[in-house]
Amino acid sequence: MSEIFDYLDKNFEVYINAASEEREKIRLFVKEKRFDIPQRNVTYYMAYLLLMYVKERIMPSLKPAKKLSIIDKLKRASESPEDKAQLLRGLVAISMENLSEKFYDKSYTGEYPYGDAMYLLADLYVTSEERGMNPENYFRQIANISSDKGILPMNQMMASGGESRLRSERSQFGEFKGMF
Repeated sequence: MSEIFDYLDKNFEVYINAASEEREKIRLFVKEKRFDIPQRNVTYYMAYLLLMYVKERIMPSLKPAKKLSIIDKLKRASESPEDKAQLLRGLVAISMENLSEKFYDKSYTGEYPYGDAMYLLADLYVTSEERGMNPENYFRQIANISSDKGILPMNQMMASGGESRLRSERSQFGEFKGMF
């Protein structure tokens, strides 16, 4: 999986700069493409790998070593280029995944039965804020190139900054508890 994660790290801007029709083809590919990993004797859908990319590579890189105080956040008002790139990488992966897959990890989701892109959007937003960033513009940027189709269109979820009960819970408790 690390080769796929490395590829995504280096090529996320291809999706950002692609034409609308190309992004639609990418989302369809992600939904349907499967990868066999013989060493683990498993098959993963590309959509699942994108969720794992955000959960296992992007989130740990954005989590601050310690929770920042309001004063520390103000001191850190300038966002590092790497923080911006990591947030964009995560948002691009979620936009490409387009709510096509779920993951099962009780240590991450608390009492909820499974996680999906909505968890990761909420976590990305709150984690970015904890890091001293203002994620709103990045979420809007990727919302503008995300799908507008489906019952829960990704462009609307992104434009709202992942605003949800999940985001409130993550912000209030620092993790998902399964309270709703």
